[in-house]
Amino acid sequence: MIVLPWVMGLGVTLPVYFGIGGALIQTTVPFRACTPAPRPDGYGIAWFTLGSYVPLASIGLSYLSLCGRWIIKKVQKRQISPMQNEQAERRIAAVKARQIRLAKMLIASYLWHCMCFLPPPILLPSFPWLLRRYPMLIQLWLLKTAPMWGYVASPVS
Repeated sequence: MIVLPWVMGLGVTLPVYFGIGGALIQTTVPFRACTPAPRPDGYGIAWFTLGSYVPLASIGLSYLSLCGRWIIKKVQKRQISPMQNEQAERRIAAVKARQIRLAKMLIASYLWHCMCFLPPPILLPSFPWLLRRYPMLIQLWLLKTAPMWGYVASPVS
């Protein structure tokens, strides 16, 4: 489980590094940045989708299923609650409160990740005129500041 993200990351990155499915290009205007440029055929688009949208969707689905299981357990325990002593009830309530806090934290971090990292791959291909009309704004805000705030709040991403 610990090795899987590394394998997936290297599996998506190394082919582009070696020129398969796209190429790494260096942009010089207005900042120097090394970015992947996918090929316009289906292989390059599939590679880009596999590298950005599939991991994000799988993270969201796993968080959603985890939170859903906690909610279902909470509803079932509420319906079939045998009489227990007071100490056990307090312990169960503390565990449930911790699980709810964790679920809220996971959902908040996922939404923050989406807000910080999804706008560039969605907006720039959909509205290419934005980069021509507002190059400094796009470079500074969309490609530099928003990802920086994403890494500040979630350094593991």
